Amino acid sequence: MARRKRATKRRTTRRRMSGVGAMGSQVTNAVYTIAGAVAAGAVTKFLPSTMNDKLKAAVPVVVGIMLPKYLKGNIGAGVGAGMVAAGGLKLVQSFGILNGIGAYSGYQVPQVQFTFRESSEFVTRTSADLFDGKRVVIFSLPGAFTPTCSAYQLPGFEEKYEDFIGLGIDDIYCVSVNDGFVMNAWAQDQNIEKVKLIPDGNAYFTRSMGMLVNKSNLGFGDRSWRYAAVVDNGVIEKLFVEVGQRDNADSDPYEATTPENVLDYVSANVKVGATV
Repeated sequence: MARRKRATKRRTTRRRMSGVGAMGSQVTNAVYTIAGAVAAGAVTKFLPSTMNDKLKAAVPVVVGIMLPKYLKGNIGAGVGAGMVAAGGLKLVQSFGILNGIGAYSGYQVPQVQFTFRESSEFVTRTSADLFDGKRVVIFSLPGAFTPTCSAYQLPGFEEKYEDFIGLGIDDIYCVSVNDGFVMNAWAQDQNIEKVKLIPDGNAYFTRSMGMLVNKSNLGFGDRSWRYAAVVDNGVIEKLFVEVGQRDNADSDPYEATTPENVLDYVSANVKVGATV
């Protein structure tokens, strides 16, 4: 009887140790995969900024596929898989697929802080300050003082501001990956008095919206892809995104996010209780 108990105990111990070992192996493989994703980003950093974005995304995919042939074992397989996954996502995005991923109807806007420059002081406001209890329109663009933004989009929303207010919109925000000084100077240059310019200098909001793109091909660094949205009490009601979202795009489309297009949606979707 005693021998049977000892044998049973040994079998139980082996099963437990086997489970622990399997869990440890899974954790190790996950670490290798994460390392591969990081490596994919590092590889693309060393590629020429003038390289076609599709080719740039394909490089870590190819490296990831080849890696297990030269780096044997779980480490090669895990790191390779991570590189393929990260590069593959970038490759898919380079074809304009998954535009606006991260932001969609029903999505809560990112909870971040914005730093404004007002009366020679830096002033911080939160997403809650801007969006809670309001139905607003936001639009974002590649940068202050850029041609399409200055000639059409910003003045267009300023011109139609009262039309939006008359349809129950509480305010209109223009968000750009620029600092408060630049946004203030742009507002003054454009004689903007109604639309509120929101500086997203650290790109916290833009990144969390899934709209951050790299425009190093133009010397811009990280900027926002052009989009607009109707936001009701902090929740995205309707999202408008220009086609072809990708890094180092050689074009800057402006069709889906015009004030006329957004106004048409708002006009067709007036909220109950709004004074029109």
